[in-house]
Amino acid sequence: MENELASDFRKLLAGRDLLYTVATGLALIVMAGFGTLQKVADQGRTAAEAAEAIVRQGFVGLLFATIAGALLVTGEYRHRTWTRAYLTTLRRGRALAATAVVFFLVGIPVGVLSALASTLVAVFGGHPPTYTTDMVRLTVMIVAVSALAGP
Repeated sequence: MENELASDFRKLLAGRDLLYTVATGLALIVMAGFGTLQKVADQGRTAAEAAEAIVRQGFVGLLFATIAGALLVTGEYRHRTWTRAYLTTLRRGRALAATAVVFFLVGIPVGVLSALASTLVAVFGGHPPTYTTDMVRLTVMIVAVSALAGP
């Protein structure tokens, strides 16, 4: 399984697709956060409600974790690296499991960056979040859902 994981990580880092996808996702999270910041300012919400609405924009990272996983899988078919991976692995299930683990591990930093970007927008917008249990749960869910969206 170690060889399959190492192979998938090498394929992951070989191109720039992941970098561009994550950068685009973070840019859209920041733009959505500032749009929400303007919306909550117009509605006159409390600071805690405004911060929660802005941090919720981090769930956009879920979409980009999914897109990153899809791009990496289709890249294997485009470059025909999947043939070599399945021929050199004795069991296809191990190769698929290694790919799923790698995409899961890619989703974790995407979720962390998404939560961090939306939190920074809230802080710079003048609505710093107070980390109550609901806000911590929201942040953990952003990371968890993004991690599960990769595979």
